[in-house]
Amino acid sequence: MQRKTALTAALCALFAFETQAGVTVIDPGNQPGGPLLTAALAAANNGDVILLKAGDYSTTNGGHPTIVNKGVTLAPYDPSGPPITLSRLIANSNVNATLIVRGLNFDAPFDPTLGLFPNQGAIAVSGALRFVLEDCTVSGADADICLTCSNPSVGAMPALTVGPTSSLVTVIRCDLNGGDGFDSPTAATAGAAGIYFTGFITIAQIYDTNTRGGEGGDGAPSVSFSSIDGGHGISAAIATIHVEGGTHRGGDEGANNAATTKPGSGIAFLAGTMTQRNANFLAGQVNGAGTPAQPIAAPNIVYPAVSRELTISPAPARSLQPLGLEVTGQVGDLVVLYMSLATLRSGQPQLQGVAILGPLAAPPLVLGVIPGSGALSLLPTLPQLPSGADSLLLHTQTTALSSQGELTIGTPDTLLWIRDSL
Repeated sequence: MQRKTALTAALCALFAFETQAGVTVIDPGNQPGGPLLTAALAAANNGDVILLKAGDYSTTNGGHPTIVNKGVTLAPYDPSGPPITLSRLIANSNVNATLIVRGLNFDAPFDPTLGLFPNQGAIAVSGALRFVLEDCTVSGADADICLTCSNPSVGAMPALTVGPTSSLVTVIRCDLNGGDGFDSPTAATAGAAGIYFTGFITIAQIYDTNTRGGEGGDGAPSVSFSSIDGGHGISAAIATIHVEGGTHRGGDEGANNAATTKPGSGIAFLAGTMTQRNANFLAGQVNGAGTPAQPIAAPNIVYPAVSRELTISPAPARSLQPLGLEVTGQVGDLVVLYMSLATLRSGQPQLQGVAILGPLAAPPLVLGVIPGSGALSLLPTLPQLPSGADSLLLHTQTTALSSQGELTIGTPDTLLWIRDSL
């Protein structure tokens, strides 16, 4: 009870930070939801929250992707309701703001305008936007042929592309699946990556997320091209990436290909550094005479500590209703919670992880000690937001001090808090 009271008091202290963020609720009913979402995005300001009720958001006007050019939060109105699926999302802005997408699914359709080597995924992010993707399932489109199109061969689409420029990317508890290559004895194509960082330099952190590269196309033994390999789980050029938890698997090699054809790696980049903790990397399977791939084709440093995972639910959480907060880790861990209104990135090798919080919005809060179950759970009731405030968005992260005296940093999460009347 004391821990719940202390947490509630800390949340109330955040009211000193004024928030003018608006909240828009979209209810398409039986009508297409895409045009309503497009209109809401056009009217939104940086920091606003857009909540989607159940409906058909598969296309916007003219069948184009959802375009976001500002820092907003997109989430379901009812996190316990039926899944909400969009086709694609393209975010490109030079505004130094944060775009958050949480609890939505994306299933990209075949797009004949992208050509043989698509550099845009089902979600494509570039520019100065900081980007947070949480609790989403994203699937890129498979490669295909369109003989009547200006691009007759269209390559497989990654689930998520970032670049050529980007500020800060954080992915939490998502499933990201690259599209499969095209089967042809003369024109087979490669599988796409689960995540493809298209820029020359990448900075990102990926938590408790599963990625899968697409399967390479079935070809012919006489045709030898690297462009028909399986896709990587994560692909980049030069990267600084922290990967914690999850399974990252390369796509399988297609059938009937030459011996030089490979499956994808779990992660692959040319230079830079990956730090990893409790992550699982798997190469795809060879399917015939192909050449095996490495599970990790990248420089990497392994942090040995067990992950401490923070989960805050539901999203959105409403005032005067219970908030679920759970930290899993080692029995005996002393857990401390940190809260910020902004995201930044700071490598913390001494804590075996990465801090993604900006300036703290409240003093650190001791949550308690992880019990014998391995999970510390709190269920406080959120206080009412102050008059005039409809939402508050918090970025949170924990540290854990083990019973052996080892201090580590945990995984992050966001608290999307809205007024109970919405």
